[in-house]
Amino acid sequence: MPDNPNEPRPFDAVLGGQSPPPVNAAVLGGLAGVKHRLASTSDEVRIAALSDALKYGQAGLDIVVEIVKTETGAVQCAAWNLLRNKTGKTAKQLLKYLSTFTFDVITVNDRGEEISRIPSSAHFFSEDLGDGVILEMVSIPGGTFLMGSPETENGRYDSESPLHRVSIKPFFMGKYPVTQAQWKAVGALPEINRRFFKANQPVEDVWLSEVMKFCALLSKKTGKIYRLPSEAQWEYACQSGRVL
Repeated sequence: MPDNPNEPRPFDAVLGGQSPPPVNAAVLGGLAGVKHRLASTSDEVRIAALSDALKYGQAGLDIVVEIVKTETGAVQCAAWNLLRNKTGKTAKQLLKYLSTFTFDVITVNDRGEEISRIPSSAHFFSEDLGDGVILEMVSIPGGTFLMGSPETENGRYDSESPLHRVSIKPFFMGKYPVTQAQWKAVGALPEINRRFFKANQPVEDVWLSEVMKFCALLSKKTGKIYRLPSEAQWEYACQSGRVL
């Protein structure tokens, strides 16, 4: 072991880089380093590696595009956000995997009257669940927002305090509530129709264990990781752009 614990050991691979390597770690430069870091189990490390990949021309772009195609969750969203303003060949590659839809962001007053309407757009991809059943997942950009509610808000609960800043990484969320048809298409789950009976009506009145099973089966079916959104992700998405 070297006298300096931050020095690499004889069997560590050191290819470039200016910062001292971490203890017991290999430091790889160039695209080899990017690929090495993309194999990490840490989303934070992998997202940082994606940014570095763009420094290496088309080869780096190809790596980021591949992440958009094969990954899910925060890493895939980060890759998409890095590439969303690209043009030419890269844009054409991305269009194969993410589409765009338009919508209006509507603001109402305390009486429910519309006071503004702002056109907007978002990117999404579709999962083919078979038999014509499609699941659409919308890209939610990362950002920071105020979670909770002010003490002056009518109808609030004490559990909504204190109002605090929360930073959210990019993620994907279902465009619509899960429908009866989607529920049945995933792992041949039994129909849940306690109140609604049509294929495109939402699944309702389900136990958490049933939902967790649905997510697990959907993950197995698609090869991507699906789960329920966190409370912070849900509130952030519902605020529709009210970020700090």
